[in-house]
Amino acid sequence: DIVRSISDLQRIFDAVRRDLEKKFNFKFDHPIKLEMRSFPKDENWDTSREFGLYKYHGRIVFTEPSVIGKWRKKKTSVRFENETCTIIIMDYLPKNKAAEVIAHELAHDYMKHRWYFVKSSLLKEGFAELVAAEYNRMTGNEKWNYRMKRPITVFTGTKEMCGFILMVISIRKK
Repeated sequence: DIVRSISDLQRIFDAVRRDLEKKFNFKFDHPIKLEMRSFPKDENWDTSREFGLYKYHGRIVFTEPSVIGKWRKKKTSVRFENETCTIIIMDYLPKNKAAEVIAHELAHDYMKHRWYFVKSSLLKEGFAELVAAEYNRMTGNEKWNYRMKRPITVFTGTKEMCGFILMVISIRKK
C-alpha cells in the first residue's frame, strides 16, 4: 500500500501523532505543517538515506529566573516565538514506512519543544530512531527496524547515550 496523496499522508500523520501522545505521553501543543515532496528537488536533501525532514524556524526565549516559594528556588521559563514547524515526507512511500518516518520526525519535534537544551545531533538522531523503532514494534512492523539491529551505526557509541537511554526507557514504561 503506497501513500499517493497528501490526504493519505495526513491520515497517517494524525494516527501516528495520536499513538505517540497515547503511548509515550508526548504533547504536540502547536501546529505542525505537513508536506509531501518528490526528491531530489531540494539540493539540501540527503537522498542517500533519509525519507523525511523536520524543519524548525522560530526563536526560543528564556526569561530571567524568578524567586519561587520560601526556599527561593529559581525557575527560568521558556517560550517559543514566531515558530513554524514543518515535517516533509518523501512521496510514494509504503504506508508503514511513511508512518515510521513520521514517528521519527515527530520525535524531533517533541525533543525540540521539551528538551530544547540538547545540542548533540547524535542524541537527537538516536532518540528519533528509538521512537520510530518503538512505534514500529507497537504496530507490528518490526521488520522496518533494520537500522536498530546495529545501533552502533545510529549512536556511534557515545558516552552521552547512556544517561539518555535511561531517560527513554522511563518513557517506554509509561
